[in-house]
Amino acid sequence: MSEFHFIRPAWLLALIVVGLIAWLIRQLNSKNDVRDLIAPHLQASVLTKDTTQSRLSPKALLPWALAALVIICAGPTWKPEPGTQAQNQSPLILVVDLSCSMAESDVTPTRLEAAKLKITELINSREEGEIGIWVYAGSAHLLLPPTQDRNVLDYYLDSLSTSLVPRAGKNVSAVLNGIKESNLQAEGFVFPGSVILITDQIDRSSQQAMTQYLQDSDDQLLVWKFGYSASLDAPSGVQTISMSADELDLKRINRWVDDYQYFDPQDSDIEWQEAGYFLVFALLLITLTWFRRGWTIRWFALPWLFIMSSTSPNLAYADEVESKLSCQSLWMEIVFTPEQQARWHFERENYACAAQLFTEPEWKVEALMRDSQWEWALMLLNNLEVTEPSDQVRRGLNIGIAYTHLQRFRSAERWFNSVLEIEQANPVALHNLEIIEDIFKLMEERALGQGTAGEDMTADFVNSLAEDMGIEEPEDKIEVINSADLIAEEHLNKIWLEQVQTSPEVFLRNKFSNQLNSALSFNEEISATEAERKHD
Repeated sequence: MSEFHFIRPAWLLALIVVGLIAWLIRQLNSKNDVRDLIAPHLQASVLTKDTTQSRLSPKALLPWALAALVIICAGPTWKPEPGTQAQNQSPLILVVDLSCSMAESDVTPTRLEAAKLKITELINSREEGEIGIWVYAGSAHLLLPPTQDRNVLDYYLDSLSTSLVPRAGKNVSAVLNGIKESNLQAEGFVFPGSVILITDQIDRSSQQAMTQYLQDSDDQLLVWKFGYSASLDAPSGVQTISMSADELDLKRINRWVDDYQYFDPQDSDIEWQEAGYFLVFALLLITLTWFRRGWTIRWFALPWLFIMSSTSPNLAYADEVESKLSCQSLWMEIVFTPEQQARWHFERENYACAAQLFTEPEWKVEALMRDSQWEWALMLLNNLEVTEPSDQVRRGLNIGIAYTHLQRFRSAERWFNSVLEIEQANPVALHNLEIIEDIFKLMEERALGQGTAGEDMTADFVNSLAEDMGIEEPEDKIEVINSADLIAEEHLNKIWLEQVQTSPEVFLRNKFSNQLNSALSFNEEISATEAERKHD
């Protein structure tokens, strides 16, 4: 709310006129009051009921209505219009826990890998604003200062592992102190922003560190929990969000972060959002009855006034993260169960909504795969327990299909072979293995410099991959693997990058070790100097 201002502040001068009108009405009421002219013991018999009882008349409400209209015309606002060229000046700092507990596999594949996937989705959902990353375990290190380059963020994020930080532990105090020091050393004024602590647990020392940080800083502090360990007991003023399989946690985080954005009120390029005009509807409702002389407000009408004002049309705020197809419908929630709603969306190829609403794991997996959300489908499939051979075959085929679309062909091959161990003549598994074998041959030819990519695999042949795997995709997502050349090119590039010795992980591990050694040496020098002073 620090950006609260009026778009047209000159209108506030009209409040002087409103005050003058209120004074005149008060003077007229005092002159028309006849109670002072009648003896007290005769007032009950002479004066009418409307005269003796207090009332809310249009004349009495007029100054208040005019004052509200003046404020509305002045244009109270604190948010830019959606889509306006507004530069958010509040940074977003991601603090990632790289301690050993983040390698636990209660969340598939691990807590850290699930966190990296979610962080990537969060970064991609935020098109504007600077994002920085800190990492910590027993020591704290700055991975990337706040930047708007999303490619750099993704590049370094992929290199995070629990072996990256040289000292073991969970030193939340060190990373929060590091953020405060970096803000103090930064050139110019650093606007308050949001700090998201991505971890699996909070101990007593971490609670104390967060409480102290909130006292010393104007930043907003959020905790994003991963894993199924004991519930987090965050201190007062810290919002806690737990990881979810759908986008609910991302929406909550984006809502909190967007509410803490700062935009310069003096920026003339920003088109600000009117925040008070909807009150006109409530004022019009009051004035509708002013045609009747002597109108007095009836108390039974107050609930209607409250309902009308509270249900005024809401503006489309920029901080609301909505999907293109809304999954919420009041009439559907009244008539149908969540499972029936999911089936309704599924039949209309709105697979994203269906995946959110399905409660049956099998149908949720099917909807996720139809929506090309292969990572989340894999996460559910790996946690799905099946005993019947037919269910095991279906699960193995789905996992193989998901790995294939993620271009992890060796993993897909293993799962298709596991299906053949249960059902030797499964046609889907056999056909997919033939396609994967052709892909391996093509990549081998590319690696040896023989042949031309796409010579043996036409576009129609590759497109049959999705059809034979039983994936009926929407038209806008049917081209998951568009050519053999692209598959081979990307896979070979991945192999080449994995073989490069100067990978970000090696570089960062050496950098963090040097930082820790330098800090220890500096502390030892300070301790030695203080000891010499005491000795002297």
